[in-house]
Amino acid sequence: MRARIKSAWLDSEMATINTQPAGDRVFGWQALGLWVAVTTAGFIVAGDLHFQMTGPTVPLDPQDIDPGAVLMGFVFGSVSGLVISSLQWLVLKAYAPTARLWIPVNIVGFGLAHALNDAVPYRPFDLPYVLAIGGVMLGLVQSIALRGAGSMSIIWLPIAAGAWVAGLLLGSAWLSLIDKDPIAEIAAVFGTAGLMIGAATGVALMFLLRRRATAMR
Repeated sequence: MRARIKSAWLDSEMATINTQPAGDRVFGWQALGLWVAVTTAGFIVAGDLHFQMTGPTVPLDPQDIDPGAVLMGFVFGSVSGLVISSLQWLVLKAYAPTARLWIPVNIVGFGLAHALNDAVPYRPFDLPYVLAIGGVMLGLVQSIALRGAGSMSIIWLPIAAGAWVAGLLLGSAWLSLIDKDPIAEIAAVFGTAGLMIGAATGVALMFLLRRRATAMR
C-alpha cells in the first residue's frame, strides 16, 4: 500500500513538472525533494555495493588482483548505476535535457567504483581513501554529462565526491548497531548514503541550473 501511495505521489509530481514549458522550469524546492527521494530510493533498491567496509586494512599486493572479480564488480556496479541514474533522470530530464549522457556515464562510474572494491578480497586502503577514489571517479564522469548545465559544472566534482564519502561513511557507521540483519543493513547504510548524496547533489543542481537559467535570460 505504501509503495502504491509513493508511486502515485511521484507520478503526480512528475506530471505537474512535465506540463510546464521547458523555459519556465526552475529547479526549486519541489525538484530538490523529488531528486532526494529518487536518489534515496535508488540506493536502497540497488543496495549491497560490495564495499569492503568492515575488517582490517591489508596492504595491496598487485598479485592479489582478480580480473574475474574486477569484471563481475563492474557488471554489478553498472546495474546499480543503471537503477539509480534512471530514477534520477526522471527528474533531471525536465530541467537539464542536454545531460543526455547521465545514465551511460553513471553506468560506467558505478561500474568502476564497484570494480575497485571487488578487485581484491580485502580492503587495500583505509575506508575514507577507498571511498574518495570511487567518489572522484563517479563525480568526474557525472560532470561530463552536466557540461551543458553551465560553466560552473566544475563544482560538481568536489561536491559529488565529498557527498559520496560522507554519505557512505555515515551509512557504514550503522553496521556496528545492526545485528546481522541484511535488510536492515541495506536500508540503513544505503538509505543514509542516498539521502546525503541526494541532498548535496540536489543543492548543487539547484545552484547550477538556476545560474544557467539566469545567464540565458
